[in-house]
Amino acid sequence: GDRILCFESEYAGNAVAYLQMAKRTGVSLEVLPMRGDGVADLRALEEALRSPPAGAAQCGQKGRVLVALTHVQTDSSIVQPAARVGALCANYDALFLLDSCQSVGQMPVNVRSIGCDFACGTGRKWLRGPRGTGFLYARRETMHRTGG
Repeated sequence: GDRILCFESEYAGNAVAYLQMAKRTGVSLEVLPMRGDGVADLRALEEALRSPPAGAAQCGQKGRVLVALTHVQTDSSIVQPAARVGALCANYDALFLLDSCQSVGQMPVNVRSIGCDFACGTGRKWLRGPRGTGFLYARRETMHRTGG
């Protein structure tokens, strides 16, 4: 079936949304570990992307996979390797959602070089916009592929 892969350091608001989606739709939510230095464990991500969930192979189902990553951690300011995650997602035909709330406006965020299918952010932080503003970027090719 369909899966969402995120990391232990996922922003709490995002994690709650993923849990609600899992409960509402039956999508599987898998939380991947961080390395000791606080960086996303890309070996664990690749293993999760390579391995279908239990029972999927017997049913002949591949399912869709969405990888979610918070670009810059709110609590530690660690910059996650977004472009490397994007490359892994492209290699395994997984969708990639980048939470850029703490990075956009503070550092260059190039969605093409990162390789994300979706990026979301808020206007009120580093973009210095008013509260309640934000954005969602969706790659045109992804929208055609997913029927959006």
